[in-house]
Amino acid sequence: MNAAVLVQENARLVAKVSRLEAQVSELLRIIHGRSSERVVPEPPAGQMALFPADGEAEKTAAPAEKEEISYERTKVRKEKPFRQFLPDDLPHEEIVVKPDFDTAGLVIIGKEVTKELEWIPGSFKVVCYIRYKYADPNREEAGVKIAPLPSRPIEKAIAGAGLLAQIIIDKFVDHLPFYRQARRFRRAGFNIPLSTLEGWFNQSCDLLTMLYDLLLAHVSGADYLQGDETPLRVMCSLIKGKTHLGYHWIYHAPAKKLAVFDYRKGRNRAGPQERLKEFRGWLQTDGYSVYDGFEKQDGIRLIGCWAHARRYFERALTVYPDHAGRMISWIRALYAIERSSREGNLPPEQRKKLRVSLSLPILKNIAGWLVEMEINPVFLPKDPLGKAHTYLRNRFDYLLRYLEEGRLEIDNNLAENLIRPIAVGRKNYLFAGSHRGAKRAAMIYSLTASCKLNAIDPFLYLKDVLTRLPNHNIQNLHELLPCNWEPLKN
Repeated sequence: MNAAVLVQENARLVAKVSRLEAQVSELLRIIHGRSSERVVPEPPAGQMALFPADGEAEKTAAPAEKEEISYERTKVRKEKPFRQFLPDDLPHEEIVVKPDFDTAGLVIIGKEVTKELEWIPGSFKVVCYIRYKYADPNREEAGVKIAPLPSRPIEKAIAGAGLLAQIIIDKFVDHLPFYRQARRFRRAGFNIPLSTLEGWFNQSCDLLTMLYDLLLAHVSGADYLQGDETPLRVMCSLIKGKTHLGYHWIYHAPAKKLAVFDYRKGRNRAGPQERLKEFRGWLQTDGYSVYDGFEKQDGIRLIGCWAHARRYFERALTVYPDHAGRMISWIRALYAIERSSREGNLPPEQRKKLRVSLSLPILKNIAGWLVEMEINPVFLPKDPLGKAHTYLRNRFDYLLRYLEEGRLEIDNNLAENLIRPIAVGRKNYLFAGSHRGAKRAAMIYSLTASCKLNAIDPFLYLKDVLTRLPNHNIQNLHELLPCNWEPLKN
């Protein structure tokens, strides 16, 4: 075997070892690493680590000069823990504790009241609509008159709007499947069959459909959207026991504080192309290739996500600590600028100026590193750092675009955060019963996510909307969108 073959074989083995080390590092990070993506800054120069690396504990620092410092301190008396105020509008139950001694000849001179906050599991109540019948004794032919029954979410059903709203919230906010809800109702003394719960939910969704369609139109009409997608298993009726892998596509409009989930049977470009065919504006996504085609669509400009770029370098940190660490420190500085503008509640114009003055120099350093690695690469293309470099190089133009307007975000995390309830729900209900059920789940997730964006209690919102929808003027349906909603005043 000649020298050239040996050199080639050695290079192949080195590359293989590098890939295996990267895989092991990634697995260890997944198993033992922190779940938060926020990068913890390095300790300031000169500050010792709380847990020094092997060998560092043996190193001794040069003795520091001692300086005597004196100061005065005002002693502050510690206050007793404050007991939380208990609202007077809560139901109160009084229990008189009778003494165990003889009270003959004694008079009451006062009393001592001790309060405790108690929890009563969700309970039912019966609402009775009483309508009196009227008749004219002098005109028997006039017949009997009675006031019409108020419209209800589901005609001829015993479930009120509050119960229907709670069933929906229990499943899609608190992730409690219908069969568990049925068990809980049985413990409360009411046997509500599973089929009845499912029927009530389906009929509620029929009522909410027109509101969901309006929500889709409002979000598609925004000029800045964040997009993402997440999988959902769906029972396939064609093959018994098999499930189909569908996808919820999410579109978040930060300015309008609205979000919609759009269920599709696949992850191809057909879904977003249909949903965004009328969209014009900024579209912020990760590096999924399906979105790249929108750059060619008239009136759409893509924005990259720095959180995704950072993740690639975090995976390379163990194998390439110097280069990956330098890049992460630059990205950390970009996020520190964003955090400062957010905490200062800066308007978009000032936010853009801050980015141009502080973020742009950092981005120039990152661009220089990309050029340097193109000329003198220190990694193989399939290494973790090679993949990070490729992602950053291919999407760098998109990643720079958040500088162009102050209302644009540095990453897509706001949309990703809205997906989390689906991830938790999948662990509880495992799959949707049908494609129709998955579409209805997308509808409810859209309404509850939009409630969250507007700081609205989703139960109060759904209860109010289900009460009003049967008689609400279709021309004023926009009043019931979470961004416009106000509770009905009695």
